[in-house]
Amino acid sequence: MKEEDSYDDDNILTISVKNVQNNLLKHFIFLKDENKRIKFYNEFKIDDENKIIINMWENIINYIYEEIFHCMSLTLSDLKKAVTINKKIPEDFNKIIHYLIYNKKYITIEDLTNENFYVQNFPHLYQKAGYISSLFNYMFPNSNYCKSGNGGNNDLTEEEETLTRNDLSKDYTSYNFPENSILFNYKIFKNHCNAILITLKDILNEEGEEIIMKSTFIEIISKKYLLTNSDNGKFKLFYGKQNIDEALFYLYKTKQIIIFKIPENQDLEFFKIMDNKDDIVTEDDINLAKKLYDDFKKEFDCPEDNK
Repeated sequence: MKEEDSYDDDNILTISVKNVQNNLLKHFIFLKDENKRIKFYNEFKIDDENKIIINMWENIINYIYEEIFHCMSLTLSDLKKAVTINKKIPEDFNKIIHYLIYNKKYITIEDLTNENFYVQNFPHLYQKAGYISSLFNYMFPNSNYCKSGNGGNNDLTEEEETLTRNDLSKDYTSYNFPENSILFNYKIFKNHCNAILITLKDILNEEGEEIIMKSTFIEIISKKYLLTNSDNGKFKLFYGKQNIDEALFYLYKTKQIIIFKIPENQDLEFFKIMDNKDDIVTEDDINLAKKLYDDFKKEFDCPEDNK
């Protein structure tokens, strides 16, 4: 990315590298001192003696996300460019990123879409299934049905989620993250997921339904819940539809919603908010989803599916 370059609105970034650096130097005054900056950018060991350094790097990266780009995700390549000052790149950039990921300050898009991340880091949600859950899984082996959860009305607490990554080594020198990987501020992403869940509850309440089709959900968000919509008294999603698939998958894998399909059309997904940790897709849910699908076909005059 050249200094005169910027990104379009779809990619969030609209500020040049030069302006990023100016903002950093203005906010973190010690970076203006070349000797201090070079020392700060040198290699260091992540331990208690250097806690101030790693905490400051976390503050700098948070500032880049929250105050400069106002975003929840950046590519590692763009983040590296953002922290480069006078052509000086932090020598321990990968080590810093690994520390932040290991301690769940940041998370990659690969993690968010990896089932093993949830199994390893939300152990209370992934205990061995009982007989009923096993039977349900046997009956619907290829479905996206959830068998258990913590309840759509109960947000996850820090105590329910492991504080550090169970699926990563604590050896901060053991891995180089791909520069094209997308890195999320985990706290912002989780807040975005909670906002998506609140929106889903609001829409279901307004529609008087317990089930909704994914395409319908996204269409209603576009019409009523974006910041660009006219003021209609609705809750607004600050990040709109950004990373909607990852957010919904996160809510699904953290057992706050159920995502399921019907035999009539395996391309369509339906959502249901989980009432409690033992909630499952019932026959009534399936029938309601089928009715929504029939209404959808009638509204758009869709021909019968080719089998």
